[in-house]
Amino acid sequence: MPRKTGVRTRQGMFRVRRRIVLFIIFVLVLPTPVGLSTSNAAEIYAVHMTKEPSWIFVEGQFETGDEKKFRDVAFSAPKALVTLKSDGGNLIAGIGIGKTIQLKGFETYIPSGVRCASACALAWLGSRNRAMSAGARVGFHAASFKGNGEITAAGNALIGAYLNQLGLPMSAVIYISETPPDQIRWLTFADALKHGINVRPYEWH
Repeated sequence: MPRKTGVRTRQGMFRVRRRIVLFIIFVLVLPTPVGLSTSNAAEIYAVHMTKEPSWIFVEGQFETGDEKKFRDVAFSAPKALVTLKSDGGNLIAGIGIGKTIQLKGFETYIPSGVRCASACALAWLGSRNRAMSAGARVGFHAASFKGNGEITAAGNALIGAYLNQLGLPMSAVIYISETPPDQIRWLTFADALKHGINVRPYEWH
């Protein structure tokens, strides 16, 4: 997706559409959108293009060490658009992936019909160029202990520090972390605008 805001040129729109077509081709070979199952570590891989930014796919439950797997894949791509499909998982992995996305200046995108929640949504936030389709679901909640699901102050402190590093305002930090761990707050474009979370809508036509 173009990095520059404002009016898009015809050539730029063609380039964006071609990239979305390529995404649709590749996503057809992926499993159906992640549900509530959390039994497998995330699959992380890149599809490199000759003249286009690479696509990096992240799908499945985030586990400890996935941030390192993502970093290894990411550093083989000068530019990339990262698509994520996950109900979350390990907080450190999600934040680590997000930090690498920020460092590399990658774009992130959640397609229509795909969920990216919890640690996945934190990773998605790592880009300054975030996009999601109207039919996508990006969800947030407070950090919790894996064993008993209780809120962890240390985990929420990590989230707050990470969001501050991303330059998000306090209103966004509260919005992202105040929902109890057993619930999910699904992001809307209206809420994103209200709380200073920069996200662009994108639909394939």
